[in-house]
Amino acid sequence: MIRSNITVDTYATFACGALAGAIAATLTTPADVAKTFRQIELGRSKSSPMPVCSTASLNQSMQSTKTLSILLHILRVEGPKGLFAGMHTNFPLFFYFSIVIF
Repeated sequence: MIRSNITVDTYATFACGALAGAIAATLTTPADVAKTFRQIELGRSKSSPMPVCSTASLNQSMQSTKTLSILLHILRVEGPKGLFAGMHTNFPLFFYFSIVIF
């Protein structure tokens, strides 16, 4: 493929797309986890009188919907693995989508 008189290798383009997808999946997963956590807690707060983001293991309620507070809460309760929960499902999607689009 030639663009502006520069020869581009197809396999190198696929590799760059795959790498971009892997990086994107890794960087965006914690934000997706925080969004999902917020949605679950919002559903719980509408159906029960329990405080939002309550933590039984820490005997305190967080009462915050700020993303950073939620990420810190998940990090304290579940550890670093908690921030990347579900990455195994998002990773292939980002990977293959980026190969095709890149």
